[in-house]
Amino acid sequence: MTIAGDASATVLDGFTVANGKANGNSANDKDRGGGVFAPGNAVFQTCIFDGNRADIGGAVYVRDAAPQFFDCTFTGNDANDGSGGGKGAGMYLASNPAFGIVLHRCNFNNNKSLDDGGAFYIETSTAGVTFVNCLFYKNEADKEDASAQGGALYDNNASVNLINCTFAR
Repeated sequence: MTIAGDASATVLDGFTVANGKANGNSANDKDRGGGVFAPGNAVFQTCIFDGNRADIGGAVYVRDAAPQFFDCTFTGNDANDGSGGGKGAGMYLASNPAFGIVLHRCNFNNNKSLDDGGAFYIETSTAGVTFVNCLFYKNEADKEDASAQGGALYDNNASVNLINCTFAR
């Protein structure tokens, strides 16, 4: 699913996005967002992202936007580029220039990347990312690669706020 343009009035409520695969060319970002490629500001409510796969952003890939997530579940997603890389199995935030992204009561369970950010990877964000009452459970950044970091969350220079979140194995 691709969300384009000004999607600020778009609300996706109760959707399940399962077994999606982004397998295109990296030159035009077609290898990103196995479930959702989100360059728009949509609102996701009670959505499930299950078993999606991409090189970057297994379930969701966000660029230049601030979608909001409420009561969503990200489970069993995979970021794997086939050559030992792959970042942000649950979600990959590429850039977020003017808006903050907020995730409320979201669960990230059993997501795996072959590089950094098993559940969530933040490349850069000037406005910050806030997680409120979120659960990160059994997410992995490749445990066989000593250089992989952030089994649950990898932050590459952003302001991250964690409010009443739980991290468990």
